[in-house]
Amino acid sequence: FFAKAGARAMSATATATATEDTTPLEAVGTMRCSASNRNEAYLTVTAKTYENTLLQRDLVIDGAKSRGNAIDSDTVRVVLEPPEKWKPDAAAAGHGKQAASNASFSSDPFFTLFNQHPQKRPTARVVEVVKHGPRRERVVARLEAWDAGRGVKNTARLSPIDPRLPFMACREPKDNAALKAAYRKALQRKTVDENGKYVPPPLVKARVVNWKENTAYAMAEIVGVLGEVGQRDAETVALLANEGIDITHPENFPAAVDEQLAAAVGDGEHWRIPVEERTKRRDFTAKRVFSIDPPTARDLDDALHVDEQPDGTFVCGVHIADVSHFVTPGSPLDDEASKRCTSVYLVQKVLPMLPRVLCERLCSLQPNVERLTFSIEWRMDAEGNVLEQWIGRGIIRSVAKLAYGNAQALFDADDAGAEPPDDMPVEDQSLVDAVRVDLRNLRRLAAALRAKRMRADGSIALQSNNKLSFAFAGEYDEVSGDHCTPVGVSRYESREANRLVEDFMLLANRCVATFIAHAYPDRALLRRHAPPEQEKLTAAIGTLVESGKVDLGVLASLASLPASSDVHAVSDRRALSRMLEQLRVGGGAAASIDSETAGLLTNLLTKPMQLAVYFATGAVPEENWSHYALGFERYTHFTSPIRRYPDVEVHRLVQAALDAGLRGSDTAGMHLGHDTSPAAVDSAVAAFQRQLTLEDRRADVEDELEACAKASSLRDVDALSVVADACNLQKEASKRAQEASLKLHLVLMLRTCPLQCSGLVCALGAKHIDVYIAAIGTERRIYMEEMPGVTASSSDRKLSLSWHDGDERRAAHLGEVVPEMAHRSMSLYASLGANETMSVMVLPADLVVGARVPVVLRGRLSGEPRPDGYPGVMDVVCTLRVAP
Repeated sequence: FFAKAGARAMSATATATATEDTTPLEAVGTMRCSASNRNEAYLTVTAKTYENTLLQRDLVIDGAKSRGNAIDSDTVRVVLEPPEKWKPDAAAAGHGKQAASNASFSSDPFFTLFNQHPQKRPTARVVEVVKHGPRRERVVARLEAWDAGRGVKNTARLSPIDPRLPFMACREPKDNAALKAAYRKALQRKTVDENGKYVPPPLVKARVVNWKENTAYAMAEIVGVLGEVGQRDAETVALLANEGIDITHPENFPAAVDEQLAAAVGDGEHWRIPVEERTKRRDFTAKRVFSIDPPTARDLDDALHVDEQPDGTFVCGVHIADVSHFVTPGSPLDDEASKRCTSVYLVQKVLPMLPRVLCERLCSLQPNVERLTFSIEWRMDAEGNVLEQWIGRGIIRSVAKLAYGNAQALFDADDAGAEPPDDMPVEDQSLVDAVRVDLRNLRRLAAALRAKRMRADGSIALQSNNKLSFAFAGEYDEVSGDHCTPVGVSRYESREANRLVEDFMLLANRCVATFIAHAYPDRALLRRHAPPEQEKLTAAIGTLVESGKVDLGVLASLASLPASSDVHAVSDRRALSRMLEQLRVGGGAAASIDSETAGLLTNLLTKPMQLAVYFATGAVPEENWSHYALGFERYTHFTSPIRRYPDVEVHRLVQAALDAGLRGSDTAGMHLGHDTSPAAVDSAVAAFQRQLTLEDRRADVEDELEACAKASSLRDVDALSVVADACNLQKEASKRAQEASLKLHLVLMLRTCPLQCSGLVCALGAKHIDVYIAAIGTERRIYMEEMPGVTASSSDRKLSLSWHDGDERRAAHLGEVVPEMAHRSMSLYASLGANETMSVMVLPADLVVGARVPVVLRGRLSGEPRPDGYPGVMDVVCTLRVAP
């Protein structure tokens, strides 16, 4: 991944100490541009520590000059600059980050340099574009009139909607009449109408043709017109095209896929489980199996059952849709699914990974029909200890499709000592009471599993508890040009019913990961999560404590640590796990922290976390297989094959191992009888541990495992690594598209109805403030340049705001909302918990991290002028409400 230029045999010590006299270090990799700072780009290098583990660190490519003619996603060669040119690391400064005393034991020159200068951010400059990246082929931009100058004449400007891409020049299309007409119309467009209102430009799709040396702008060509800025449908097409999802997820599946499905299942209406499948599967149709999902879900991946045994133990089953039965390796359907990798969930629609006849019908675990599954069944005690396990293929017939709200209503009624709700959607009403008992048992076992995971494994809950849900008006809207305009928004809260399902899915994924990693240690598909950059985590906590917003003793109490604990102890993974869980459930030490501060604290603690990724076991050293956030040594994705392609690959690995003779029952033979006392459990566990291990059993079937791998067309490590990398890219693209869709709908709402609320300062810069907005569960950046008349000066972890000379006589409040709009805002956003008013901030004022400030949120279209006159990107704009 990286190499030294010239003298390859140069020692690490010499490289670190004599940068003037030695050839600088080089690195080759993918350049990533910052979405919040056009002047910064990054390239990640992987270094080996003195313990031989892998450390990832970003090199900063600072400024357009250092970036040259490289574009986001390009593969570039960079030269590491001397440490004296590196940038100060504000996150590490003042929080005790020191050079590692044993760094010299590493032979890796990057690791040595990083540790000798721990309070600096290493910088580099691009010396070569090795390979053009995919972003050059998918540019989505506003088409605007422009005189580029600097040797580029007779052009229009392309202003990409993605701030990671540079401005580009384009000339009039030659051969396409429609594109030519759109180009000429754009050049004649006025930016504002006679009333001073912004006139949206067209959105176009383009590709980079070249970027010549000594020219300021890349030259691009238009390949399509998508619509107009601000129209929901056009903006949705644009956000999908920006991520390349319009290519990977076309509306219609290829003809070869349709032909394959027609031959295999017809239209799905008359498909029945083949007789031969029944002889190869365990029959669960007599079990009370049911699913728990969002109320609008159609692709039901998973279902559960539980039976209490006479000896006080429980038999629990997790049943997952058997997609691999229909998606056979190398088939047209498999090829298409492997290209899509994931379903994409937007606010108003879903772009599925599989054709709807599968994802919504034949694979979906709908009630009252037989469905094929991959199932895991455990016998466990009331404390969540797994005593026996079975993995294999099954057949179920679900008795009910429950919504999370159905289960939560029962739990709430139980907690309040009230009668259970009578709206349980079970078709056979004679089963309602039994299903309620099942839900209570699952709740009890899930709580035990969760407590055990938090206590023993130190799992960290990273899921956001602030998702937005929109309501729409179906009538045509002349302003937006859409038939579905968002008219309401509410915050979707993940509660205990959601966590119940999650707890069992985590257990299933963990058990399957252990099974396939033992069976195929060189070609299993797992998911790993690297630790965060500890200094950033420590710095975030330290800054919050120093601001006085949260007492270090309170954080220590949340983490079940002594009151004298320092910031480093509080930022340990197990301490983080306890803190986040306490903040989520409330009570105890968390009772002294208001919900807004709890949200800020959760946001700061999880922000430094890295992304989890798929990988092939044979391509990564075993010491790097673990999942940091969950605290698991092995983890994979098994439970959502309808919407995730990695799960399909994992199902194939499981089946190949089972076919070879490995049993998923790796606690078989451990029997307790009716005695479930702690002594009996300990005795049974000890007896089992003396039996053959899974490793021993694997040695007995080594040849069979390889034969079954070949018969099942399992991918080798190289091919599986390609799949893993593609799935990682598509997962992130899908996530960005989903977030862009949420932002789009929120922007459209906020344009007609701004939101007044409060926020908590979570970071300070010389020219900006980052504010956590609890009402929408996210943080926004306030740029001082967008607050005309206000000046800012920073010193000693403080930002001082004041009016420019003479501006204190301003009559209007900056960020104020007109009264009638404010009233509508209070009504519309009451469901977000934003109905608390806060008076405007009087300047001059000093801001520190944790300060509560009054803000107003507005929607801004792409290209709409900012207060400083420059065109902005589509965004939820946050402004301080200030007055003299």
